Amino acid sequence: MADPSVGVDLDGNLFVCGFYRPSAVEFVVRSTDGGATWNPTVVATTFPLDKPSVTINTNAGTPHENHIYFAYSDWATVPGPIKFSRSTDGGQNFSTPVSISGSVGLGKHVGVKH
Repeated sequence: MADPSVGVDLDGNLFVCGFYRPSAVEFVVRSTDGGATWNPTVVATTFPLDKPSVTINTNAGTPHENHIYFAYSDWATVPGPIKFSRSTDGGQNFSTPVSISGSVGLGKHVGVKH
């Protein structure tokens, strides 16, 4: 796993996101028992990916309480966009990733000679 990011929701559930090589899948794993067991959810399978990040709305009583937000850089095109996905069901499912930026970055790509 590379580039891990962690979060905890209002119910004490733990979330870790990252990406796994060589298959380059972005994932979020969820533990509802203090880390004894983990349930993975694949969010995206675009290659290459970078810098995954997870955050959780921990504002109690708000309409989006415990929603999980996941973002990452999609380097399938160089420079690539930032993509975003969210879960409204405690990390069991995530929306299809959508671009939330134009192309960003320095035009560098893993494995591309400059």
